[in-house]
Amino acid sequence: MLQGRVRRRVRGTERQCLTTGVVSRRDSASHVSSCETLWTVSSTIEVLTLDADGNAVRAMHDTLRRHNRAFRVTPATNPDAALAILDVRPVQLVVVDLDMPGAGFDFLEELRARWSQIPVLVASGRDSARAAVRALKCGARDYLLRPLDMAELVHSVDEVARTLRNEPEHRKARPIGSISFSDIIGDCEAMREVYEHIATVRNSKIAVFVGGETGTGKELVTRAIHRAGPRASAPFVAINCGAIPEHLQESELFGHEKGAFTGATAARAGRFEQAEGGTLFLDEVGELSAGAQVRLLRVLQDGTFARVGGSEPVHSDVRIVSATHRDLKQMVARGEFREDLYYRLIVYPIQVPPLRERGSDIRRLVAHMIHKFGADVGHPVEGLTPEAFRCIETYAWPGNVRELENVVHRAMLLASGGLITKDCLPANICGEEDEHSASAHPDELGSHPGASKLSLADAEKHAIERALEASGGNVTKAAKRLGIARATIYRKMQRLGVAHPRSAD
Repeated sequence: MLQGRVRRRVRGTERQCLTTGVVSRRDSASHVSSCETLWTVSSTIEVLTLDADGNAVRAMHDTLRRHNRAFRVTPATNPDAALAILDVRPVQLVVVDLDMPGAGFDFLEELRARWSQIPVLVASGRDSARAAVRALKCGARDYLLRPLDMAELVHSVDEVARTLRNEPEHRKARPIGSISFSDIIGDCEAMREVYEHIATVRNSKIAVFVGGETGTGKELVTRAIHRAGPRASAPFVAINCGAIPEHLQESELFGHEKGAFTGATAARAGRFEQAEGGTLFLDEVGELSAGAQVRLLRVLQDGTFARVGGSEPVHSDVRIVSATHRDLKQMVARGEFREDLYYRLIVYPIQVPPLRERGSDIRRLVAHMIHKFGADVGHPVEGLTPEAFRCIETYAWPGNVRELENVVHRAMLLASGGLITKDCLPANICGEEDEHSASAHPDELGSHPGASKLSLADAEKHAIERALEASGGNVTKAAKRLGIARATIYRKMQRLGVAHPRSAD
């Protein structure tokens, strides 16, 4: 039963390179294993070590990092510290010194009960078949004898890493205590802070504001808050306030009575009533009209509202989460957003980091996207060449995760030979000028005498300014002229520093 489980000697000398930066291939002529520097679907593997022996921990850290830089070792010197780390960090593997006080079989049982998806390796000085069997029954993947043979440790960790590698990235949970964030990809420090914020607010009805640039995944964060809390079985209703014409916003949110306005041939429940008992996500809340802001303030103050055209109060039990890419504080200063509503909405702010600040998460996201779109493209794609990944890694990603998803999907369609090359990527991603990439009407861009020499950002800015000028300062008309949404032109104006026109919109 224990054959192949209790480690006593090095199992062979062949070393396999994991797909984190390199792909191992055996040269058929020389029979020598060589590593090509190709980037393939992979991710950082966070290893938590529970061991009071500082020298042993340092040896494990140095050995694993030398073997593969994908491994990141976090030490814990006692069981309580290990549990605290597991509560807030997305650990993929735990190595436990079974001989440490408090880290015995009961501790293994607790790990299995709370984090059953995390593999556990056990190390012990007890050369006992009975102890090994019991550890395996408590959920351990392997039983290693102390003093540790580092080659054996590497072999065991490699086996776990191969299992993790073969598991679809989007199905790997990022737990905080009993919460799982299986739909959110990333474990950089900034995203861990987001997970901790979610854990803090999940059981309350407190108003949460999710800030961040467009395309960062604000709705995913909001859905995680909903699923992690007591309202998980109730409705989750999302509405993009910027996508609704101002004269229909109040009706859309609060419903209307029959005959309330032309075309209201029947009474209709609004989003608040649809979300009763659950969560209402107000995306782009900065786009709400003055009238809708007043009605929203009342709901936040006393939990009631009236349908448009009605007078009967409707009681609302809804958790409100709002989001926008705009700076609401500046909008308050300009008189564009109610100050009292601002303070009601931003009781607990959560800031989602832009992709350019998420470091190694780009690898995780690309791996997830390659798996996600694999069935769509009609041919296998295993990863990227180093040159292609450098382009992706160094690009600023103004459109964040949404832009990355678009680029990866397109690149997979163009890829041949199983790898995405630099030629599969848009020219602007690789730092090359691409005169066709600007989101501007050809006439607007082409009318500028130096258009072909403008940077992409300058070309966009010039096109928007020309469209605004031609539209008499009307943003809606300028957006139609450029063939983009009204909310999109506002975002671009803010990012590019285009002054908001004085003309009524």
